[in-house]
Amino acid sequence: KAKGKTKEKTKGKTKGKTKGKTKGKREKSSVVLLYDMREKERVRGKYGVLEVDADFRIVNSEEKPAEPKTTLISTACYIFTKSDLALVKEYLAAGNNPDAIGFFVSWLCKKRELYGLVHDGLWFDIGSFEDYERANAVFCGSRKTC
Repeated sequence: KAKGKTKEKTKGKTKGKTKGKTKGKREKSSVVLLYDMREKERVRGKYGVLEVDADFRIVNSEEKPAEPKTTLISTACYIFTKSDLALVKEYLAAGNNPDAIGFFVSWLCKKRELYGLVHDGLWFDIGSFEDYERANAVFCGSRKTC
């Protein structure tokens, strides 16, 4: 097997694959499912934005920034290790924002190794009724319900 990071480009989409030294760390770390919105205008003030390094380790996370640094957003799908989940008490005891989980992710990525997994298939934000209807139309066609 080849060691290091490989990327394959398909139809304008980049799929990241990590092999070698970081694989074991990733398998034992918390993971955030990411989606590349491709345009900062679509991200601005609406989503949690994450920065990753070459191994997809999350190095920074901002909740709904006015000036996003990347177009990678959190899809609000998380897999937390038991030890990382136990840090929620410490996070809250320190007086941090209890409202959105993205603030916890921002705090946690400074303390522990978190990794991003970029999803490049269909993804819909269903935070509003209009967005939900749009997703429903894609999956159900002209029927009102699936």
